Amino acid sequence: MSTGKIFSFGEQSSSFFECERSVQSVEKSLIATPVTKEMRDLLFSELQKTSEILGHLAKSSFVDELENKIIELYGRISHLSIHLEIEKLKEEISGLENCLLSYDNKEILRQVNNLKSHIVALCYECSLSQAEKEVIREANEMLQKAGAVMQGPSQSKRKKNHAVLEDDVDIDAIAPFFDIAYLIYKERFRESKKLYNQLDERSKKIFRLHYENFTDEKVDFEENPLVSIQALIASAYDLSNVDYLISDLSPEELQLMFLELDQILKNEI
Repeated sequence: MSTGKIFSFGEQSSSFFECERSVQSVEKSLIATPVTKEMRDLLFSELQKTSEILGHLAKSSFVDELENKIIELYGRISHLSIHLEIEKLKEEISGLENCLLSYDNKEILRQVNNLKSHIVALCYECSLSQAEKEVIREANEMLQKAGAVMQGPSQSKRKKNHAVLEDDVDIDAIAPFFDIAYLIYKERFRESKKLYNQLDERSKKIFRLHYENFTDEKVDFEENPLVSIQALIASAYDLSNVDYLISDLSPEELQLMFLELDQILKNEI
């Protein structure tokens, strides 16, 4: 959408070719470099800047084509990033399986927490395929096996590790927190409140506890959107039994966090 800034023909051409070069650079990066989460965020940021420049240009078939290309790239970047994370998850599953044979309780606990953290991070992705969800189910099964090993015949060990190993990661319990956070980010407060009211009492209590850690003010999504989102994400990690401390999120960090979902939804329209 145009912001009203007027470019001369020369400026228009120069800006368009700058955008075209930027898009081509992103495409080359997908071939040359594994799309880690860090790389994904950098590429998303580059595409966002390019989109903003295109928004200043007069509409034309060339501009439309480049905008469509950017949307396509968002999808490709997301797919490649998730694929890489799924492959890492498979390695972690295999690593934990081998670790169980050693009966090294300290190392098993470390790998269990790492695996849980990875599962929770992947649960946030809205574009997982059925095959990718199956890998997450396999990871949960491995967590259950780890729990059986750690809760062996020793009662003292069972008590010590109960908090870490009592449950696997419940995707269905975690997902609503991210959904509500996204609705708040999009300023769809009525919908976010409606979805929040559908949470069970335990989930609401966990959220309120995290919310109170950030502020003494009463829960209000519209008045305190940033705090609400922070508390929702912290609650999701809490429900997964993963030790996680969420730092203060800036509006820019939130924008990057939800940018992928925005572009995927645009691509599906």
